[in-house]
Amino acid sequence: MEPSLSYRKGMAFFERGDYRESVLWFQQALKETPEDAELSLWLVQALDAYGAHDEALKLCRSFIRSPDPKIGKQARSLLAVMEAVPLSRPSRPLPNPKEYDFNLSGTQSGGGGGGKASPTTAPKEKISTEGISSASLPTGYLWIVAALVGGATVIWFFLIK
Repeated sequence: MEPSLSYRKGMAFFERGDYRESVLWFQQALKETPEDAELSLWLVQALDAYGAHDEALKLCRSFIRSPDPKIGKQARSLLAVMEAVPLSRPSRPLPNPKEYDFNLSGTQSGGGGGGKASPTTAPKEKISTEGISSASLPTGYLWIVAALVGGATVIWFFLIK
């Protein structure tokens, strides 16, 4: 079945990052084809991206019990991602990539020849690693993170297959 104009417009706005418009077009498309569960999952993603997280979670949970096992599996996977603990941002600003000038040709004169990329200018701020050793890292947390990532990978693998 050919996707409706509303569905195609919703996808176009979603891909451009205009999630508000995407939500509106996906809602219109669902009025035209209310049985389209895959379209509903796109609406869930657009709602979440737009910032209506609670509404997106509620809608996603309703699709877990879908009679279509493929949609139920996709809804469970999507819900796991949406309910995951959000990553935190670093407290200090990240370095500006424009501060580095990388010579990708591998030569100093800019001539041909492929080689390893090498920085031609030094960063403005030198980063010190003095006083840091592997013994000072909190390895207990690393094992917990590794176990969580490994468990999530196994769950994801079985849900997708």
